[in-house]
Amino acid sequence: MGKVNLLEVVLSNPTGVYFAGQTLQGHVNLELNNNLKLRDIRISVRGKAFVHWTEQLMRGPGESRFREIRHHSSTEEYVDWSQSLLGRTSESGTKRELPAGQYTYPFQFQLPSNAPTSFEGQYGYLRYWAKVTIERPSNNDQSAKKVFTVICPVDLNRDPTANKMYGKLANLFLKREATKPCKADAQREEICKPRLHSQQDLSACGDYCQQIITAHSPGLPSRYTLAFLALLLCLFLDEAI
Repeated sequence: MGKVNLLEVVLSNPTGVYFAGQTLQGHVNLELNNNLKLRDIRISVRGKAFVHWTEQLMRGPGESRFREIRHHSSTEEYVDWSQSLLGRTSESGTKRELPAGQYTYPFQFQLPSNAPTSFEGQYGYLRYWAKVTIERPSNNDQSAKKVFTVICPVDLNRDPTANKMYGKLANLFLKREATKPCKADAQREEICKPRLHSQQDLSACGDYCQQIITAHSPGLPSRYTLAFLALLLCLFLDEAI
């Protein structure tokens, strides 16, 4: 990198995973072999969504028909913040010289409480990153970037639709199974229900709940999509009975 021997963004959270609304903390490490002329050193935090897909259409009559490919794309910004790491912002075009040596610049930024969850897909992504940029007088800027993950928790207790669906599934399970005697011990009048005492019990519980849910909701997707609902039912039964 010439005069710049090291330029990196280090986050205080080594996992790089943050919840929406949390404070993003970290520092920038800079090591210079020689004196460096610059205009500013800036840290920025960005959150951006991008989507792109293509559509193929056949145009024209008869033998002159041709295939037309249309590209569709869109972007949306969720976070766009930056600040100078050198303190007071210099006037436009002002040059300053940073002596050779090692430097550490701390920074922090509070993520928006409504920042959506990070996503990577076939047709798009939603990414967050922190980027440091050394702005040079010659416009030969140097930068380093650190990507991090944001998770926006969803409180199902505040979602009437989720509460209604969960209530229906739990009541359905209890209604069908509460009066069913255990096959393993027919002499005991014990309610048959899954118990979460081991990994094997958890797996059996998931399979058991999956069969009940799928039988009454044939339009739902595969067992992997319903695993969360199955686990919720198991935990509910383990506490309620």
